[in-house]
Amino acid sequence: DIIPKTVVPPANMQKVKKEDEKRRMEGLPLRFALPQKTDIALEDSNWEDVVEQDTKIWRYRVVSEGAKSINIGFTTFVLPPNTGATLFLYAANGENILGNLKTLRFGPEDATNGELWTP
Repeated sequence: DIIPKTVVPPANMQKVKKEDEKRRMEGLPLRFALPQKTDIALEDSNWEDVVEQDTKIWRYRVVSEGAKSINIGFTTFVLPPNTGATLFLYAANGENILGNLKTLRFGPEDATNGELWTP
């Protein structure tokens, strides 16, 4: 497989279960996810597919064996206006989970919280 990827190590589920039990006993809410920080940048990949003269597809995979789901959080993200750039995110089975997002800018200078998170 030539598509670049980041492999996120699997969680220590025994430790997670103990932490969750402790949280339950303390009356804390259930956790939705276990955050795993990564640093992925388009500039670091150099892998793109040119499908037409003005159409390029950049592909990247995030893999975590045993994960029930993977959510992606962009802390700074720009799709410049008037360029035709769009964002689609796909599950491993090829199903579109988020997309046709256009003209987006998420970053610390914006009025938003500066983040874009997948469902």
